[in-house]
Amino acid sequence: MRHSIPIPISRGAVLALALVAASACATKNDVRDLQADLQAELREMREARDEFYSSLVATQDATQDATERELLDTRGEISRQLRDLTQEFRQLVEFTGQIQISVDNLADRIDRLERSGANASRPSSGSASGQPRDGLLAPGVGGDADADYATAMELYRTGQFFGAQAAFDDFLADHPNDELVPAVHLNLGDVHYRNGDPDAAIASLERVGELFPNAQEVVQAQYRIGTIHMEQDDDDAAREVFRRIINTWADDPSALAAGIVQDARDRLEELGG
Repeated sequence: MRHSIPIPISRGAVLALALVAASACATKNDVRDLQADLQAELREMREARDEFYSSLVATQDATQDATERELLDTRGEISRQLRDLTQEFRQLVEFTGQIQISVDNLADRIDRLERSGANASRPSSGSASGQPRDGLLAPGVGGDADADYATAMELYRTGQFFGAQAAFDDFLADHPNDELVPAVHLNLGDVHYRNGDPDAAIASLERVGELFPNAQEVVQAQYRIGTIHMEQDDDDAAREVFRRIINTWADDPSALAAGIVQDARDRLEELGG
């Protein structure tokens, strides 16, 4: 025996059937009323359909926007973590290289001491006696200044800037009065900037003029300070530095100062005077 499945019928369909059933005997007014009811029902259905469609589109857009934001946030976090890991790995490689260079230098020093034999007990001229050289402590008072500087510069030249920073800091601690100190502060300023610390870079460069006002590295340090201000979009500070360079070293006879003064004029022109 078959079982019939009931099919739901909308109110509009009921009205339509009633209109057909009543059309034979209904008056024109009744027919018009039924037609009006049917049209009203159709309008309600269209409005409900349009409202549902608009809601669906809005939900889809909101879901898409939220998904895109989550994807962007996730990508940004992954990129940040990769940058951090790359930075840490680079530091590890640099420090490993620094350790290897230090070990090699130590081995060379031990070898030189072993070969010097009895000469190690005799005071050498200058460095071992601690006599000043050109008004500064002789290199070697805190160790071998030339070798330490060469180690730091090797790290610097090979792009191992975190290792170079540590090596330059060690040099300043071991040889605070050596004649290479101005060059160390100059290079250390660049190292700090490359390592993402412009404030420390400027502070180190300022030390050149504070400690050694007559050193040739002073004008170089000042020019580098000006370029750092430019790169940091601090144009007013950059203009002040470049003007000071021009006013201070314009009459300096050295080729180094003359070249830097011209560079300062060029930068000042870029900044609009």
